[in-house]
Amino acid sequence: MFVLIFKVIYKMTQIATPKRFSAKVSGHLFIPFGCPKWKIADIHPVAVSPQSTSFESSTQFVYINKHDQTPKTMKDFSQIFHCVNLSLDTEPNTALSIIGKYLRENSELQTDCEKRFLDLYFEHCKNAMRQQNPLIHWSDFMLPIPQAHLYLPDPFADVDSAPDTIS
Repeated sequence: MFVLIFKVIYKMTQIATPKRFSAKVSGHLFIPFGCPKWKIADIHPVAVSPQSTSFESSTQFVYINKHDQTPKTMKDFSQIFHCVNLSLDTEPNTALSIIGKYLRENSELQTDCEKRFLDLYFEHCKNAMRQQNPLIHWSDFMLPIPQAHLYLPDPFADVDSAPDTIS
């Protein structure tokens, strides 16, 4: 009897080491885009320092700090894509053409409507620049993010708030 009680007490005092650890970071988003499907494992940390954590992915993604409350604009293009270095002095039509062509060719656009949207959007930006408005710079236009994987809460997830009847 004594041995059995001892074994039970001993087991109760043992601390199980968890096999996996996790943390939730609110207000910071990694939004995959430019592809119809992706895996969460595609985005992973590659470097950690006291100042920052670096991530890599085989899927294109954009990082958004919601606390900044600033949109992604054309001036963020080089930072997001690391492939073309556009300076703010780049001629507007050239800069907009480079960005539009890159997004069109490097996003898996599946429909003609998606392609047409990008064409019309960049045409709109170029037309606004032609009006010679000194307040508009090509880098201030919002950066389109084709096929962004945005996840929203399900408005019907709370079953208690769903109506019993439809009138």
